[in-house]
Amino acid sequence: AGRERVGVLDVGGLVTQLSVVHVNAADPAAAPSVRATRALFHLGCEHVDAALVRRLADDFRRKEGEGLHVTTDPMALQRLWDAASAARTDLNRVKATDVNVPFLTADMTGPKHLEVSVTRAQLDAMLDEMHAGLGAAAAEVLAEAGGAAGVDAVVLVGAGARIPRLRHHAAAAFGVADGDVLSSDAPEELVVMGCAAIARAEMGR
Repeated sequence: AGRERVGVLDVGGLVTQLSVVHVNAADPAAAPSVRATRALFHLGCEHVDAALVRRLADDFRRKEGEGLHVTTDPMALQRLWDAASAARTDLNRVKATDVNVPFLTADMTGPKHLEVSVTRAQLDAMLDEMHAGLGAAAAEVLAEAGGAAGVDAVVLVGAGARIPRLRHHAAAAFGVADGDVLSSDAPEELVVMGCAAIARAEMGR
C-alpha cells in the first residue's frame, strides 16, 4: 500500500531517457527505486533543432533557387541552427513564430535573406514522426520493470519537457491520460530534485 509506479520521460539535448520508478507515497523520505530504464540516442532537443534546420534550408532553397545550398556554408549553417533553436523555444508558448535571418548568404544578384513563418502545428508534425517509436520503447521498459500494471503517472523532465506536444507523446507512450503527465515550470531542476531525494534517503539510513 502506498507504493506507486511512475514513468519518467527525460528529454535532454541529445538523449531521451525512459524509466519506470517505484516511489513510496506513504513515506516521502524513502528513496525512489528505479526498476528499468532505456536511452534513446536519436531523440533530443538537438534532433528537433536539426529537423527544423532541414525545414528552414528547404524553404530557403525553394524560394531562392536550387543552387543555393546554405547547409554547406559553416557560417550560414550555424546561423540556421541558432534560428531553429530560437524558433523551437518560441513555439513552446506561441502558435507561430517568424524566422528572420538577414544576409544568410549571397549570389551574383546580391544578398539573400531568410524570412519564413514556422507554426506549432508544423513542429508537432515533425515531433509526431520523430517519436513514432516511443511507445515501443516504453513497452520494453514496462516489461523489464515487471508486473502487469502500467504506471500511475508520468513525470516529464529535462529541457525538452517545455515542448507542448511532448506531453501527449509521454502520455501515449506510457498509456496514461494527458492529465496524468506531470512537470514543472523548471523541468531541468526535477532531475536534481530526484537525486537529492535519493541522497537524503541514503544519508538517513
